[in-house]
Amino acid sequence: MNIQRMHLFQVYVVHEGRKVRFHMQADPNGNFRITDPASCPEIYHRTEEQLNNAIRIYGKA
Repeated sequence: MNIQRMHLFQVYVVHEGRKVRFHMQADPNGNFRITDPASCPEIYHRTEEQLNNAIRIYGKA
């Protein structure tokens, strides 16, 4: 895959013994936000900023 800029990420977590996927997308400021909070287990809503930082750091690798 050829990536010109980071824009959309799929995040996979194991929640209550099952694999759950949700998406994070860059806002106009380049910060990644959960696109559909209903598809993301609520416990991960509070980690949005940490996930944003991880994507911005490790997404470039």
